[in-house]
Amino acid sequence: MGRTCGLGLHDLLCGVSKSSPKKGKSSAQRSFEYRQGLTPAELQLYKEKARERAKKQYHKVLTEEEKAARREASRIRSKQYRDRKKAECGRFLPSAHSTPKAKTRKQIHVQREQWRQQKSRQRANWTSQKRRGHREKSLAYYYKKQAEKGKQIVAYKTCVH
Repeated sequence: MGRTCGLGLHDLLCGVSKSSPKKGKSSAQRSFEYRQGLTPAELQLYKEKARERAKKQYHKVLTEEEKAARREASRIRSKQYRDRKKAECGRFLPSAHSTPKAKTRKQIHVQREQWRQQKSRQRANWTSQKRRGHREKSLAYYYKKQAEKGKQIVAYKTCVH
């Protein structure tokens, strides 16, 4: 018996037609359809089994050695992630074979000038609310520092309503 349409049994079961590209159902789709086909009693039993399986998986009591091993693995993963993100940003990553090149005074001066100009442009784009919030925050910090020194300062309102 020869093939007439060129599709296999798997293709026919997964709903693939000859004109469409081969694409089966996802695992989530198959699971959803399986649950739809269950009777209410079977569905209740399925849910209870799933609940028990989840309890075993997520409420497992770990020994101190297992906890320490997980913490160490997590620490290593976090470090690798941070290093990868730094590399994406173009930041310098320390390694055994290279050392950062020292910057000259002129390079530092140029960098600070660029930062100064960037901050100036940033402040020029502030809204009045942002400017007021910044002023209140810096005054609060100033009053706190003066109070720590023991000086008494009379606070004036920044704007009158």
